[in-house]
Amino acid sequence: MRIMLCFLAIFLSVALASTNETMKDPICPTCNHESCDWVECYKNFVIFKCLPSFEKSLTDYNNHERCTWDTIKRSYTEFTMCTELYADSLRVPWPNQLVEDTFVWIHAKYFQDCLVTELYDPPPSIIFVLVMTPICLIPVMVTLVVLKTKNGDSTS
Repeated sequence: MRIMLCFLAIFLSVALASTNETMKDPICPTCNHESCDWVECYKNFVIFKCLPSFEKSLTDYNNHERCTWDTIKRSYTEFTMCTELYADSLRVPWPNQLVEDTFVWIHAKYFQDCLVTELYDPPPSIIFVLVMTPICLIPVMVTLVVLKTKNGDSTS
């Protein structure tokens, strides 16, 4: 019985593999021969396979949730991995101009209402302390070196 199940599993896997080789991908039917435009094929994969699921996951969130990285991190990573996977399988360099343009478009469409907290310079008193500390330490260190070498004590 076990041998029969193994034989059946092998037969089905071979049969499915042979039928998949003869089927053309409806997204990229031109990529099944040598004169394929791989970049155009990659563009179709990104637009029709990767982008719809990412857009659906983003539309499931409201504007406030969309602006929280912990909320969208998974969807963002899955979209990135999807574009990278198709680029690797089609031997298209990644990142590329299409991916960069797509991410810019996504950010302009979905994240334009997110507030960005700007970083400000520290107050002048903090900057003064941070700059003056090493400047004051240099003469002290030079004085210590001169005093040690002047006495001829080179053991310490």
